[in-house]
Order: sequence, then C-alpha cells, then structure tokens
Amino acid sequence: MAGNRQKKYGPGTSPASPQGSHAGFNAPRAAMLVASAFIAFVVVIVHLPNLQHALTNWDDNVNISANPLLNPVSFRNVARFWTEPYANLYVPLTYTTWAAERAAFGAAAWPQFLGNLLLHCGSALMLFRLILRLIPRDLQAHRVPAALLGALLFALHPVQVESVAWATGRKDTLSGFLVLAALLLYVRAAQSSSGADALARLRRPAWWAAQAAFVAAILAKPSAVTFPALAFALDWLALGTTARVALASAAPPLAISALAIALTATAQPIPEALQRHFTPLWTRPFIAADALLFYMRKIVWPTGLGANYGRTPAVVMAGSRALLPLTLLATAAAAVVITFTRLKRRVALRPSLVFAGLLLAFLALTPVLGLVPFIYQSKSTVGDRYLYIPMAGAAIALAMLWRRAAIAATPRSRWAPLSGATALLILYAALSVSQAGTWRNSFTLWTRAVQVAPQAPANRTNLASALLDLNRPAAALAATDEAIRLDPENFAAQSQRSIALLQLGRNEEAIAAAAQAVALAPNDAGVYQAQGDILLKSKQSEAAVLAYQKALALDPTIGPVHRNLAIALSALGRYAEAVPHFEFVLAERPDLSEDQARFGFVLARLGRTDEALVHLREALRLDPRNALATEQLKRLEKSPPADTSQAE
Repeated sequence: MAGNRQKKYGPGTSPASPQGSHAGFNAPRAAMLVASAFIAFVVVIVHLPNLQHALTNWDDNVNISANPLLNPVSFRNVARFWTEPYANLYVPLTYTTWAAERAAFGAAAWPQFLGNLLLHCGSALMLFRLILRLIPRDLQAHRVPAALLGALLFALHPVQVESVAWATGRKDTLSGFLVLAALLLYVRAAQSSSGADALARLRRPAWWAAQAAFVAAILAKPSAVTFPALAFALDWLALGTTARVALASAAPPLAISALAIALTATAQPIPEALQRHFTPLWTRPFIAADALLFYMRKIVWPTGLGANYGRTPAVVMAGSRALLPLTLLATAAAAVVITFTRLKRRVALRPSLVFAGLLLAFLALTPVLGLVPFIYQSKSTVGDRYLYIPMAGAAIALAMLWRRAAIAATPRSRWAPLSGATALLILYAALSVSQAGTWRNSFTLWTRAVQVAPQAPANRTNLASALLDLNRPAAALAATDEAIRLDPENFAAQSQRSIALLQLGRNEEAIAAAAQAVALAPNDAGVYQAQGDILLKSKQSEAAVLAYQKALALDPTIGPVHRNLAIALSALGRYAEAVPHFEFVLAERPDLSEDQARFGFVLARLGRTDEALVHLREALRLDPRNALATEQLKRLEKSPPADTSQAE
C-alpha cells in the first residue's frame, strides 16, 4: 500500500508493521492510575495558593475585571466575543470560559485561578498519556516513570507559573491543554491506522477529534496554529511514519492554520504607535537566536523570572553581542545535523523521541521568536508564557534522556537517576511556589519585574499604576519619571505621570503631562481618555469634552469614556447631548447605580419625568443609599423640574 516503508529498527520491532512497536497502547493500568493521581495531587499542592491572588493591572483589568462584556455577563455580550475581536484580540473561547466563571461565581478572582490550575493539571495528564503512547511497546523498562517525570517537569517548571498564576494566562493554559489533547488524539489515530496512508487516518474518529481540539485551541489563542508542525514532527520522528504520509496527514490542519493566520492578521493589526519598536528584516534572525538562547537558559536554570524582561528588538541589537547567539546556535545546529546524518548512515536508528521533543519545542516557539513582528515585542520579544507548549517538547526530551540513563545504570548506581530526578522536581516545585508569590497582586508583580529588568520602561510604568491604586502618588511619580528617562517616547508613562501629578494637587503640571502623552500617541484612544479625566477633575469640562470626543472617534466602544463624556456634558448643561452616552453605558452596565441616578437626573432636567423616575428608582433598587437618586426622586415626586430648556 502507498506510504508503507520497510525500515529496520532495533530488536523487538516487527518489520511487518510500519508503526512497529508503537502500534497500540499498553501500560499497567494500576501504575497509570497511581501516576495520574500523583500528578494531579502535586500540581494542586504547588498551585493551590494562587487562589488567594488578586487580579492584576496587567491585562486582567482589560480582559476581565473592567471588561464591559463580562460585567454583567449576558448571552448577547458573549456572542460579541465570537463575532468580533475584543481589545484587538480574537480569542472567543477564552473569553467564554471567563464569562462562564463570572456568571457562576460573580466578580471573585479565585475562579479564574482555579480554572487555570485545573487546565494546567489536565495538560500535565495529557502529556503523561502522550509520552506513554510515544514510547515503543517493546521497550517497557522505565516507561511509566519516564512519562511521569516528563509530565511533572512540564507541570512544576517555574516558567509555567506565569501562565497559571496570571488570570490572563488562561489563553495559554486553555490553548495548551487543547493542543496537547489534539496531539494525543492525533497520535492515537496514527497508531490505530498502522500508518498505511493519510486517508486511512481520516476514517478514525480520533483524527477528527484531534482536528476539533485544534480548532478550539486556535479560538483560545492564535499561536496554536503551530499544531500541524508539531503533529508532523511527532508523526515522522517519534512514530517512524514516512515523511510523505506524515506531511499528507498534516495537510488539512495546515490549511486551517493558514486561514487562521490570515484572519488573525486582519483582526489583530499592530498599532501604529508600537511599530517604532520593530527592526528591519535582516535583524530578525539575530533577534530569534537571542530569544532561543534566552529560553534555553531559563529552561535549564529558571531563576530571575519576571513578568517583562524588556528584551525589545532594539535592546537585543544594541552593542556588538547580537552576533553571538546566532553564531552559537548555527554552530550547534550544524553539529547536530552532521552527527545525526553520520549516525543514520552507520546504523538503522529508531525514531528519536529526544530529537522529536526538541523539535516540538522549537516549532511551538516559532510564532514568537521575532521572525515575524508581534504586538508584545514593543515591550519584550521573550516572555515565560511563550514557553507553555514548548515546555512539553522539552519535557519529552528530558524524560527520554533520563530513561536512557536509568536503563544504562549499573546495579550500584541504579538509584542515581531516580534521586537526581526527585531532587530536580523538588527544586522546581520550590522555585514555582516562590515565583507564584510575586503574582499575588499588581504591586508585588511589578516590584519583582523592576528587580529582574530595571531597564524595562513598561515595568516602572505598570508599577506606577499599582502605586496609584495604593494611593501613593509620590512613589508613582518617581516611577514614571524613571520610565520616561529610560524611554522619552513612552506615552503610557506620561499618561500615568499626569494622574500622579493630579493626585498630588499639581493640576497644571498634570494637564501638561497629559498633553505630552497625546503628542506622543495622537492615534491612541487611551491617552485622550486619560487627558479627558485630568481635565474633568480639574473642572475644565469644555476641554474634557473635546478630549473624550477624540477618544471616541478612535474607539467608540470605550464605556468609561462615554460615561465621563456624559458627565462633562451634564456639567455644561448640555443634557440632550449627554443622553446617548448614558444610554450606551447603561446598555452595557445596567447594574451601575450611580449611572442610573445620573441619567435620571439628566432626563429630569430635560422634562422627561416618567423616564427619569424609572432610572432613579432603579438606582435606589441597586443601592438604597444612593444620595443623588434619593434627592432627585423626592424633588420629582413633589413637582416637575423647572429647567426644561434643553428638552428639545
């Protein structure tokens, strides 16, 4: 049959079966159950303290706590996640999981962290099953222990903390779980069809289930588009399928990936203000090499971890060291290829799980190495969360190396591999617990980030935001000043600086700083929003209206801008103009008592008494202590308002 090949592997491999000793799945059920329970227990023990964490100011506010489509949750709002991008990101499945959690448990933060923990636990169990399937049946020695080690390396490695202990890390834990599930199903379909040809796999339910999991993974995070390459690597290198059959089998998901990449490029354009951080095409191999070496160091010795490393393309290319990573990697890659080729000529090799794992790790990283620009590069090319799926490949390779060492151990040294692996896992677990503590809240997160990467302006800007939330404007001002010193074009730092100055009572300086932020980013709605807030609090309502209108011209969906614009218009007596903005706010957040009361006040001034009474009574239902609603309701019940000049 087309696609079959005769390949002479080592002892115990049936020459009649192209999949040879991989066909089927055989492991002691009791050992598997005990190992699975142990994996789940350890993951829960290490990551359970995360449930006490707070949502941070690093995207958690945009995605969850201040997301108008999640506050409150409704079918209409959830549908919008599926029909259009939110916050320049199309990850509808991820948003749907958050919506389900908030619908069930309200605004508490712990459900988001519990969801991440459960998904991470599920990913570790998926990897455990995957490694068991990849190890040939005729090589039973240390099979379950190797799979257990691989799963625990993946689950306990400190670089995984970011994805699990950060609520917004749901994109990584969810897509990672689905990608690993898809790989497990894909391998199962390949093994059950004996590798005869690609069409034979299409008749397997597991193959179709793998495609469904893959599509779901893309809807959780677009970087899951690497799945076809990962499946091909395992099929060809781990299962021993011919390259032609493996490629043909990966073609359908590859077409899905191409479509997803095109849609993502349309849905997630890179803002103009961030494009200044990107470097020319010729620099990108150097940037990718630097990122690879960075990740290799963090996998081998995971210390100095932080939320943002500040390794922008410009930082990487500065100085004379940019050539070193590429030279080292090119030399290492050439050595591996030459060695592998020579060995293949001399002996008939089994499919290599070590090499397959390393290749899987590399392929999973390719979307975020900097070869193609992505939004986060404006802050750093590298980030711990980008290692979530690649760590599965690294864990496979390390587990297989450990297995070889365990098999080769003499009776005198037979405990050495087990002792070494146990010590490593305990070390990783301790480091993970320590690292998770830095994610407790925004202040601890960015304090640690500044310690790790003091040269990163974004770390100090975000620390300033956390300090402002703690009512520490003087410390926040110092942080923004340092951020601006590091990057004079940092419009976000200028915007935070204006807020700090306002809290310190230095209104004129605050207004000037807000204007500077606008000058640096004239196409960013957020800086106009901050400018409007500064002006409104400085009693300059007319200027605030202009700033808010510019913000809405750039992004008409920002609820807080509509609210504050309505307040500014009301302060100017322009009640009729305020009405559509209050209507926008209450359409998204009808549960806000203050806005219900403000709208009732405006409607009363317009002479729309019946409508005003509805909103004022709703405000009191939501909050019986609402002073504005109480006062206005008493006035309306006594007599209609005298001011109806704006009614028309």
